[in-house]
Amino acid sequence: VTGNKHDLSTGERTSLARKYTPGGKLKWHRSLADKSVSGSAIDRRDNIYVVGNDDNMDGFVSKYSRSGGHRWTRQIISEGSATDAAVSADNSLYVIGSIDNGRNWYLAKY
Repeated sequence: VTGNKHDLSTGERTSLARKYTPGGKLKWHRSLADKSVSGSAIDRRDNIYVVGNDDNMDGFVSKYSRSGGHRWTRQIISEGSATDAAVSADNSLYVIGSIDNGRNWYLAKY
């Protein structure tokens, strides 16, 4: 599960990623400071990919292991958004987003 929190009084933005067991118990929780999450995907090894934008409005993708360990974060595009992610049958990660204030779209494969 991913989500965002924006404190209007301080302007602080925090996003989160959580994993639950099939029975609904919280398995792990990660906070992503200064980021806004817009999508996520899970690969065949249960790695979790989270996409969104940072405070500079640069698109990013972060990878977490099935146990919640942070593997990496990469900037996808400067001054563009990362909107959503999907994993294909061959376990490739695809990220879609926009540039030029939403006038143009891109699709990136990892």
